[in-house]
Formats: sequence, C-alpha cells, structure tokens
Amino acid sequence: MNKVTTALIFFVLFFSSSVFSQGRNLEYGFGGGLTYVLGPGAYTNDIDTSGNLGLKSGYHLQGKIKFGLQPIPVKLTGRLAYTSISGSKNNVIINPTTAIDLESSTSIFTFAIGAEYLINPESSFSPYADLELQMNAQGKTNFSRIFPNTTQEFSTDSRARWGLGLGAGIDVGILSQLNLDAGIRINFVNLFGKMSNEDGFNTFTLSVNLLYHPR
Repeated sequence: MNKVTTALIFFVLFFSSSVFSQGRNLEYGFGGGLTYVLGPGAYTNDIDTSGNLGLKSGYHLQGKIKFGLQPIPVKLTGRLAYTSISGSKNNVIINPTTAIDLESSTSIFTFAIGAEYLINPESSFSPYADLELQMNAQGKTNFSRIFPNTTQEFSTDSRARWGLGLGAGIDVGILSQLNLDAGIRINFVNLFGKMSNEDGFNTFTLSVNLLYHPR
C-alpha cells in the first residue's frame, strides 16, 4: 500500500507541474452518467429481508481533467466523482397481516488518475482506450425495514479501497474550445486492500462529459 501511495503522489506532482507549464494542452469540465453494479450478489440480487440489498444501479457526477502529451498520442487524466446507488421494494409481505417497505443505499467518492491512448489524435473525432488507478471511499451501506408504525435501520461501516478502471470512449470536438467526451468503463472498486472475507465490488459506468480546452 505504501508503494502505491508513493506512486500516486509522484503522479499527481508530475501531472500538476505539466499542467501549469503547458496550459494549452489542458482540458477540463464536468459530466456524469449511469452506474450499474456487477457484483457482489448481495448487492445485485433483488432486495429482501434476508440480506440482499438490491443495489443494482444509480448515477454519478464527476469533474474531469485531461492533459495532452504531444506529440505522443496519450493524455494524462484526473477525475473526481460522486456515485449514488439505491434500491427499494414496496409491500413486502412478512406475515399474513403485515407488509413492509424495504430501502437500501450506498455512495462512493472516487479520486482517479490515469491515461488515455488516442486512436486518431489529429482528428476532431478520436476514439480512445483508458486505464486509471482509483482511490474509492465508500460510505455506509444503509438498509431500512419500514413498518406501518416504525422503521428498523441497519448499516455497515464506511471503507476506503484502491481500485482500477478499464474503459474506452470517444472525444468529439463540437466547438473550437469545447469537446464532448463520452465513454464506458468497468471499475474494480475494491481490487486492492480489501479484507479477506470481503467480496469484490465491481461496477460498469456510462459517462458523458463536456470539456473546455483553452487555446
């Protein structure tokens, strides 16, 4: 973990110094999209009273920055994202006279650094493949049983894990200083640092970002 942290700090310092020295290669902006949970089963199974949470999908909001390493077809990237995932089910019958509602939720703050390899860097329509190292801070996972006259609430502790993202996308120039960046990514949220009894937590995301690049 110390080696990973050292490498992350070095990358951030290098990225920052490069950005300030060559601002013309910089792009930055905001976006968001949809998040789909791929596993574990306790998240993706339908919500019920036996421990399944029904956390199948949600949304994310993010800020993104890119820095081109011309003349090579690579851009360094940084990303800060918030993801919200929730599930619910109404009128769950637990005995002949009682029906309850079930609700669940969790959230993830992600700080990621990585790189994009551009397929057609000289064009205003450039596909790319990307790889990023992530630090994922997952908030408490909450589960509620809502009875007619009371609510039972349960939660797990928050946790921080290192992850990895693999993706692909398209960078499209729509105005002289404005790009549309659309992409997909598989995220291995807790790939590094998880406990021995902790299942892998993976997501699939669809994102669209609007990026400004000064000339």
